[in-house]
Amino acid sequence: MSSASRSRAVPPTCGTQPLVRQSTWSLDALRASEEQPPGPRALSAALRAALHDSLWHSLSSEYDARHLSAFLRDSGLALSAAFWAMERAWALDENKHYCALRWLYSRVYGVSECDVAAQLEQRQPDFTALRPLLADEFSLCVVLAFDELASARSYARDRRRFRGFGPAAVRLFQCAARDEFLHCRNALDLVRTFHADRRHDVASVLAAVIAHDVSPQFRYGATFLLDQIIAPRENEIDEAWLRDCANKVQMYLNLKDGASCC
Repeated sequence: MSSASRSRAVPPTCGTQPLVRQSTWSLDALRASEEQPPGPRALSAALRAALHDSLWHSLSSEYDARHLSAFLRDSGLALSAAFWAMERAWALDENKHYCALRWLYSRVYGVSECDVAAQLEQRQPDFTALRPLLADEFSLCVVLAFDELASARSYARDRRRFRGFGPAAVRLFQCAARDEFLHCRNALDLVRTFHADRRHDVASVLAAVIAHDVSPQFRYGATFLLDQIIAPRENEIDEAWLRDCANKVQMYLNLKDGASCC
């Protein structure tokens, strides 16, 4: 898994297109690891029960990336070639996350990967509440950057929460966190390259995102985007945490090239 810390840049197709940063790590190597997650009999029932819902939510949210891809293809939004180059790398990464988390779930909970996949195939996305937030490429990239930063920070935290599932699980969350940080950076670089004239609108987009996430009517609709569930005692996510993510996105858009959004 030494390749987990490496990243590569996908060459641009035109002179003004920002680089698409993408890490390289092997799902096959993870599966073949000598330190695979222990099976259900090797873990306490209490530990498996405590982390079940969190792991299931992460794996199903990663599965839902295909719903977002389909929505964007059918949305009629005017999306640039640079956006679609970013989307291709993002979709590959998210599917790898799904496959890796499905493997982990299967190992820990004794459910076949085929049965997990069959259950997830029944999910039906509902983008109704998100449509006002995804009016154009600019807004989409801001929302995506926020979401990916939140996911990156969640996965970084999960390295600690899931230590009891073994070293392979820790490496998995480390790799996923790295990928999500790069997705955030890619989306923000696209904003800075093509939509710099709309930087003053970033705050209002993020305010709408926070309002969506903290609304009493919030329901995650299998959309991939904005799947953060506020549960301070369980996953440490609360309104202050979400606002901190939004602040980091805004800070990056006001920093010099090469500065980190995270």
